[in-house]
Amino acid sequence: LVSRYFIDHYLLNFLFTEWAMLHASCVLDPTGRRLIILMGGHNSGKSTTALHLARAGYPFLADGMLLMRLCSARPVVGGYPVGEVKLRDDVLSLFPEYTGQTVRVREHQKTVVDLRAVHPDRLAESLVVPSAVQLCVVERGMHPATDAMQVSASAIVDDVTASTVYWNYPSQLEHNTAALHHLLRNASLYRLRLSTDPAEIVATMNNLI
Repeated sequence: LVSRYFIDHYLLNFLFTEWAMLHASCVLDPTGRRLIILMGGHNSGKSTTALHLARAGYPFLADGMLLMRLCSARPVVGGYPVGEVKLRDDVLSLFPEYTGQTVRVREHQKTVVDLRAVHPDRLAESLVVPSAVQLCVVERGMHPATDAMQVSASAIVDDVTASTVYWNYPSQLEHNTAALHHLLRNASLYRLRLSTDPAEIVATMNNLI
C-alpha cells in the first residue's frame, strides 16, 4: 500500500505537468471513434453508467481520472488507473459477476475490481484519439426515464471546474485550462439524468448525437 501511494503520488504529479485531468468515468462507443465522458459528483451514477455500457459492448477507458492533452488541436486521451474500478457495496450488488479486494476509501468501504478478469475484450488500454467527444454531466435521482439534454458550455463550466485540478492557477497548469476549454468548445455537452433501468440508460447513450 505504501509503495502504491508513492508510485501514484509521483506518477500523477509527473502526468499533471503535461496532461489535463478530469475526475470522470469514460468509455468509447462500440466503433471506437466516439469518446463518452461521464462526469459528476460523488454518488452521481457515473461509474455505474460506465459499467452498464461496458456490459453492452462499449470499451471501458477509465473510472477515476481522464487524462487529456492536445496534439495538433486534437485531443489525445487516456485513463488512470487502467482496467480498475472501485465500487461501493450497493453498486457492486448490481454486478454480481464482479469480485475483488475490499479497501477503505475515505469514509466508504469499496471493492477494487480488476475488469481485465471480467471484460478483457472491452478495455481500452492505450491512448485514443477520438473523432468525436460527448461530455455528460450525470445526475442520479428519482427520474421516471433516462434522458440526455444538450446544454451550453456555460451551463456546465462549474461542474468541470469542480472535477479538475488547479483550474484557478493557470500559471501552474496552463495546459490543463487550455485543454479543458478546448473540450468545452468542441465536445457535445449534455446533462444525463438517470433512471434505474440499465437497458434504458444504454439505449439513451446509443442515441446520443
